[in-house]
Amino acid sequence: MANLLPKEERIRFEREYLYRLVIVGLSFFIALGIFGFALLLPSYFLSKSKEASIRDQSEFLQKAVTIREQDVSSEFLARTKQKLIELDSSGGRTLPTSLIDTIIKNKESTVTIDALYYTRSAEEGSVRITGRAASRASLLSFSDRLQQEEVFSKVDLPVSHLAKETNIIFSMTLSGKF
Repeated sequence: MANLLPKEERIRFEREYLYRLVIVGLSFFIALGIFGFALLLPSYFLSKSKEASIRDQSEFLQKAVTIREQDVSSEFLARTKQKLIELDSSGGRTLPTSLIDTIIKNKESTVTIDALYYTRSAEEGSVRITGRAASRASLLSFSDRLQQEEVFSKVDLPVSHLAKETNIIFSMTLSGKF
């Protein structure tokens, strides 16, 4: 076909065509961006809502953990304080450490002590000793030595422990005002 337009007009129309094409393309991308943004808004608000909920739960848990730690710490400190008061406030009584020292001082080399059980009531205390003696004579000697100590008002060694001559497993109870 023959082109009847002058060259300048043709160039101007081509430029207008390109401008319109660019404007339509940009309009398409802007519309696509607005549409995408509109579709993302519900997800954004949902995420913000969940974030706020999780933040609240996190703060609640941190407060709960802090309170629990304080309770556990307070309880532990109270129990420890009570134990220290019981051990420290002898009130004229003999301390458990000195009782143990007295028992060990009177123990013979042929007598082994496996366990010491200390109990104290308002009036008097008692120590139960379990162990092993090499012979009946060494066990009786150990018992006699403990009876001679002023701290112990009563030393109870059951007769049944004296039935064997050697390798005697024994249990004796010491009582007194301690």
